[in-house]
Amino acid sequence: MVITFQYSSTIPYTYSNKYFIISKKTVEGKPIFGIMDDEFRIVVPLTYDFIDESDNAENKLEVTKGKSTSFVLFEDLIKNKLCMSVTSHNFVYLFDN
Repeated sequence: MVITFQYSSTIPYTYSNKYFIISKKTVEGKPIFGIMDDEFRIVVPLTYDFIDESDNAENKLEVTKGKSTSFVLFEDLIKNKLCMSVTSHNFVYLFDN
């Protein structure tokens, strides 16, 4: 199976092998961030200006949207977001039978 991503980066989340911090660039070249699970579902939409693991606390993410930056628990961030279909994010699946 080959999967083509439209994302600039896919970084495994340190504290769970089931999630990835993903990013892509907008048409204007601005990076935007979200979170994807191991089944390629977007669990946090790509609407954030920055998402990174906190250097100070395990399981916390530094999340920036606009001029606001906060530190949130990973579980709180993903449980409050709606899972979205892979097909709505321009993934291309090629299956070899």
